[in-house]
Amino acid sequence: MLGVVLPALVVYVGVGRITGPIAKLIGAAQEVAGGSFGRTISVKTGDELEDLARQFNVMSAQLQESYSDLERKVANRTRELATLNAIAAVVSQSLDLQEILSSALEESLEAMGVKVGGIYLMDDEGTLLKLAIFRGFDAGFAAGIDGLKVGEGFSGRVVQLGEPVVVEDMATDPWLTRRIVQQLGHASLASVPLSSKGEVLGALFVVGIDRRTFGAQDVQLLRSIGHQIGWLSRTPGSTRAPSGWPSWRSGTGSRGTSTTP
Repeated sequence: MLGVVLPALVVYVGVGRITGPIAKLIGAAQEVAGGSFGRTISVKTGDELEDLARQFNVMSAQLQESYSDLERKVANRTRELATLNAIAAVVSQSLDLQEILSSALEESLEAMGVKVGGIYLMDDEGTLLKLAIFRGFDAGFAAGIDGLKVGEGFSGRVVQLGEPVVVEDMATDPWLTRRIVQQLGHASLASVPLSSKGEVLGALFVVGIDRRTFGAQDVQLLRSIGHQIGWLSRTPGSTRAPSGWPSWRSGTGSRGTSTTP
């Protein structure tokens, strides 16, 4: 009798060591197929089944990472489209360039989660950048950063190069030319060109207080806004600002807000 029971018991235990981990793998695979990415299992058999479980865990982690990355891309694209659509909505109601710039800046600041920024436009001579719209600092500060030469400072370089510039700490950056900017403390900046048909018309900049960093996705969104502003400013029927922006410099109500950064 013992000769029958003992082999049967050995077979039962052996089969259980195989079918148990396999059942775990099947169950985990079904969970992953149902969307539970990142699901892992623990198999301690010391053989090929343990290796298979380890490979399954690696695959599951990779799926979770890929799905998270996809979610981030979708969220960033949604944010970009929502911002651009909001700016386009203003254009559908008004072709006044001042309103377009104001809306574009407001939407840019909201999308970036910051409160400080502005838009420079090139004067008619193509030598100076005039601060057309600003938010987050007072008129005295605005006067201190107005009238940049092409190639001067951060936004001046943007216009000269036709490419974005990202600065982690403006106060210590060697390209800083207007010392009044140091009043903002350790602040970061992202500035992008406003361009249309290969011509750079100005620059859009946003400022992050306490070294808020701007990543590649932030810059991509700002570039899209910059292209849209550039295109809209050349749309037939839109109101172009006069040289030097004298009508905009008469008060902060239309040009900017007087708030302390």
